[in-house]
Amino acid sequence: MQVTLFSFFSSVLWSSVLIVGIYALRKVRRFRTSFGLSALVLLYLFSIMRILFPLELPHVIELGIDEVYPQIYRFLTADHSYGEFLNFSYLDALVCIWVVGIITLMARYIVNYHKAMRSITKYASPCGQHEYTSLDAVKRDIGRSMKVSLCTVPNISVPFGIGIFRKTILLPQNNYTDRELYYILLHEYTHFLNRDIPVKMMVSVFCCIFWWNPVAYLLKADLEQTLEMKCDASVARHLDTQGKAAYLRTIVGVIKQSSTKRPMPYTSTALFQTGRMLDVKERFDVVMNYGAGHDRTLSQMALFLIGACVFVLSYAVIPQPAFAAPVNTDPDVIGFDQTDSYILQSLDHSYWLCIPDQDPQKLSEEQVSFYIQAGFLIKRES
Repeated sequence: MQVTLFSFFSSVLWSSVLIVGIYALRKVRRFRTSFGLSALVLLYLFSIMRILFPLELPHVIELGIDEVYPQIYRFLTADHSYGEFLNFSYLDALVCIWVVGIITLMARYIVNYHKAMRSITKYASPCGQHEYTSLDAVKRDIGRSMKVSLCTVPNISVPFGIGIFRKTILLPQNNYTDRELYYILLHEYTHFLNRDIPVKMMVSVFCCIFWWNPVAYLLKADLEQTLEMKCDASVARHLDTQGKAAYLRTIVGVIKQSSTKRPMPYTSTALFQTGRMLDVKERFDVVMNYGAGHDRTLSQMALFLIGACVFVLSYAVIPQPAFAAPVNTDPDVIGFDQTDSYILQSLDHSYWLCIPDQDPQKLSEEQVSFYIQAGFLIKRES
């Protein structure tokens, strides 16, 4: 088990194909209805794991490709000399650029996240008993309890949740009705129960690492929408038809009150993302068509097994460049391989290499071992 250049290329290819395929499936309404959104999130995590573990297993099938791939491999790995002491390939240069990009983007991500958090929490003030009473009602209706703080912030227009260890729901200084406040807290509290913030943080780090792959940004955008739809589906399971309508009216009310006062960090959860009306339509469809009475256990297990099988089988084959053997023009050199030649074990236990139209050549133990590993057959003298 090892990591090679070809296993890395294979992992990028498989991961990208999986992400694009899952994105296409997520857009199909019947697929969402049949399998649910939790299974889609799990499949996205499979695609992330595939590129994070670019392993080449011992019994992998090497698929030789003799078009384009060999030329790309030669171009990337050929050494170039720049002066007396500087010698590197284009692949070395790309790896250096990749590492510099990772360091730069990770540093920018950390700095921007802390700046956003400082800017938000600087003006945050604890909520009163009225908001905590609504939160207690949410916990009671869901039947699961965790510690979550509530704060109001004047420079935001959309409620959202932040924090992994110190979970906090931030509310704008708007006058919400009791019903609106209940559904806002229900949505954000459900995000915490689903552990969506750690998933979004992992995806952000994934995009910082594989910043050169455009499919990573497709994953980031679509996984955010999938998590929102998954949260809406979880909320809808606790609501009747009237409750669903009231929940959707709350989203519409937040949209009307929203503005672009301050951008939210990606690793937060919000009832609504400004400027994304098409995504809101998808969420409305989820709320009205998901909920109690939809048992997808068997279909989700089947999808999980299919995804796991594809994940495992993706390690079975690795594309590699195939190079044609050089044409021999020396008349004294004899060409042979395991298709027309074999090893003969004589009665005295000595070994001979038998080549058509040539005299047998006696082999040493080291040579016998080499030819056996190369696939030559051993025939015993009778």
